[in-house]
Amino acid sequence: IKGKVNYRFSKHALERIKERKIKKEWVLETLKNPDEIIEESYTEHRYYKVIKDFGNRTLKVVLNPESSIIITVYFDRGKKPWR
Repeated sequence: IKGKVNYRFSKHALERIKERKIKKEWVLETLKNPDEIIEESYTEHRYYKVIKDFGNRTLKVVLNPESSIIITVYFDRGKKPWR
């Protein structure tokens, strides 16, 4: 996603951020500078980024690119960090 985008968090995403102790700045950095993007469909893109401040775990952010709504956020245990 190029340029400045006004992302909105779904209620579900906000709940996951709170319960999983995920910083919003990590979410926004993942969207701005991802290690990988998977375009699952035109309404669902998955952004991945290794978060060094959280034990090098990989954060996954699921975004609806058409509405700029962040659907969910979590650390993906199955994703291996990039080198």
